[in-house]
Amino acid sequence: MTRATTIARLLTLRRAKEQRALEMLMQRDRDYHLAEKQVEDAKDAIARHMTRARARERRKIQSLIGRTVSPTAMARLQSDLDVLMAEATRLREIERHAQAALDHTRQARDAARDQFRLCQRATTKLEQLAEQDGRKAARRRAALAEATVEERPRSNSDFASPEPHSA
Repeated sequence: MTRATTIARLLTLRRAKEQRALEMLMQRDRDYHLAEKQVEDAKDAIARHMTRARARERRKIQSLIGRTVSPTAMARLQSDLDVLMAEATRLREIERHAQAALDHTRQARDAARDQFRLCQRATTKLEQLAEQDGRKAARRRAALAEATVEERPRSNSDFASPEPHSA
């Protein structure tokens, strides 16, 4: 197997590896954007819940203003507010997990990007080597062709003795 064949096969393998690295990067990028969306959805859910919780709390408090409030009504109000706060805590925990997943996917995407860049550099170096070898081979062929032309048997007229000069 010649050097050029070996380099060509290796280049094919490197290009395939680079393509796989690119596909992995694209998948990690999709995962990252999905995780971003989940974080945004979690933040939106918290904002919506807090808006509804504040409105519900205001309505309940407004219904108690100006009235004598029994301890059971106060306990019921406190229980409702505790449920709303528990739901807010649950939603914040979901957001925290979504943020952790986003951080993890960011790291995975960055690692995939680094791997892709390494593959690109390796492929580029091998392509440059193949080009250099190609140029060297072309120069060798040209030199060989030139040498072959120079070594062709000369015609008989080329070998005729020079005419004597009269003096």
